[in-house]
Amino acid sequence: EMTRNLVRLAVAMDRKCWWDSAGVLRQLSGIGPAMSGLFKRSGILSFDDLSACHPRKVETVLKKHPPFGTNLLSAVAKVPKVQVDYIRFAEEPDQGNNTSISVAFGVSVL
Repeated sequence: EMTRNLVRLAVAMDRKCWWDSAGVLRQLSGIGPAMSGLFKRSGILSFDDLSACHPRKVETVLKKHPPFGTNLLSAVAKVPKVQVDYIRFAEEPDQGNNTSISVAFGVSVL
C-alpha cells in the first residue's frame, strides 16, 4: 500500500494534479478551472468519463460550438493509458527507526 501511494504521489507531482481529483481533466490543453468545474458538475470526472461522451454533449456542458467537442475527444484519445504494477519483495528494519523495502515496478502503456 505504501509503495502504491508513493508511485501515485510521484505521478501526481509530475503531472501537477492528483490522479483522482476533479481537476485531472485540466491536463488537457484549453481546459482550465472553469471548464473543469463544468465537467465536475456534469459528473464527468476522468478521462474515461470524457471518452464515453458524445462530442455534442461536451459542447453543451462547456457551452462551446462544434468542432470543440470532437477536437477535445481527439486529444483525450491520444492520452496514453498507463498501468503501474509492483511486487514487494522484502521489508527489513535497520538499526534505527527506518525500514528498507525492496520492490520491483512494471509500467505498461495500454
